[in-house]
Amino acid sequence: MVTIDTDYVYKKLKKQNGEGVARVIRSAGLLEIPNIVHILEFAGSDPDEIKQLLPLIQRKYIKIPEKIENEPVKTPFELLKEAGYDAFEVKTLEQQNSIKKYFRPDEKICTFHDPHRYKDYHIIHAIKHNADKIKPFDVPKREDEYGTSVISIQIAKHGGSISIKNRYNHTVDCPDATFKNNPDNIIKGLTNSLNKYFSVNISVSDIPEHFHKIHDQFLRYDYEFENCYFGVDYYTDHDYIVKIDKDHEIMFDFMVLNLMTGELNNPCGIYRGDAAYKLLQKLFKGKKIRIQINRNNKKQKFISVNNMHVATIENCHIVELTLPKFDTIDSNFGTILYEIKEVNLPDTDIIGDNFFSETRWDSLEILNMPKVQYVGDSFLFANRDLRIWNAPKLVKIGSQPLNYNHALKSLYLPEYIGSETLLYNNKNLTSVYVPKLKEHNPKEYERLQSIVEKNKKAQTAIQSIEKVKGV
Repeated sequence: MVTIDTDYVYKKLKKQNGEGVARVIRSAGLLEIPNIVHILEFAGSDPDEIKQLLPLIQRKYIKIPEKIENEPVKTPFELLKEAGYDAFEVKTLEQQNSIKKYFRPDEKICTFHDPHRYKDYHIIHAIKHNADKIKPFDVPKREDEYGTSVISIQIAKHGGSISIKNRYNHTVDCPDATFKNNPDNIIKGLTNSLNKYFSVNISVSDIPEHFHKIHDQFLRYDYEFENCYFGVDYYTDHDYIVKIDKDHEIMFDFMVLNLMTGELNNPCGIYRGDAAYKLLQKLFKGKKIRIQINRNNKKQKFISVNNMHVATIENCHIVELTLPKFDTIDSNFGTILYEIKEVNLPDTDIIGDNFFSETRWDSLEILNMPKVQYVGDSFLFANRDLRIWNAPKLVKIGSQPLNYNHALKSLYLPEYIGSETLLYNNKNLTSVYVPKLKEHNPKEYERLQSIVEKNKKAQTAIQSIEKVKGV
């Protein structure tokens, strides 16, 4: 019998995950588990989050006599039928993509983009009997009736990790962890049934939010996309955990930047064709790159190129981007920038089509483009959070600009002569200054004015009601 030096293990855990985590593991009596340091290598340093992992670790590594079940095990399809689902095993690409019709355009799961998913994963699609009649909620929750009415259970053939996909997809938090990735939360006995049916060994309890299990390691991730999981200095690739060089590399928005060479890579190939990725490659390559901590906000890091500020990083995302000396921004820019809040384009004259037009990326709040004169189609389509937009030189814009923007209150476009309907479906616009639009396109000008008047009346009515209620 091998004797574990618990003092040594405690010290290693303290160095790797922090003293708080080491104390939690010691208090739970888990220091004697072989490889516990390895198991928690990517689990993070938050003691409260580690406490949520304890039942899973104990269940896996502390031997507890199991009850002998004499009842025959039902198939996954029989159990899912009892839970109200029509379910089937995916064996072809056609079957893999057959449930696409149940998903709204901006919420399609990454499975539909991967022609090899059914080869690498055991997949069961499950559709509620009345899925066609279930409507999405105004305030969606991952496990609400709509979100769980169409699910995809996916088990990696290599590594055994499990993911249960949600019908809302990235509209809700952790959509890849529906039912906390525990099949028994769908119906009791489903985990064991899946193990027997696919000859795998998924042993799960309720996996905490933002945790994923790969082989025997728990991974604390910040964001997930297309079955790739990204932490602070590591990511997954085909169920392998890849560590970056913390001394010479930094990771953000699916990209890894080498601070010594300026090489920017997209290791999982997510949105590799995005114009922002290509532009950032040019911006960084061969340049002098410097990283600084924001003194006023320790969670933020500033990136400069040749002593010129270009970006602010927070929680593994670019939240602010400044792009000096770029005359043109190509089409399809911004999809890869997952949680961008502010963009500054001090020298840009022309912007192509589909600028931040992906509806799931609606975090952009501030856009400064002081010299831009022309913008292509679908400009900021469905960016619901934009509240400050500075474009004093803008003359023309393509089709469907700023459709479904609800936050913008003021419109200052002194050179804008119009082309397409601007700001379709806005609820907060109360001020417009578009003198040339009035001259060149009076109907469009009147339409904007009618939106302003309608919004003003609505806001006045709301204020009156709140005053009566004493709010």
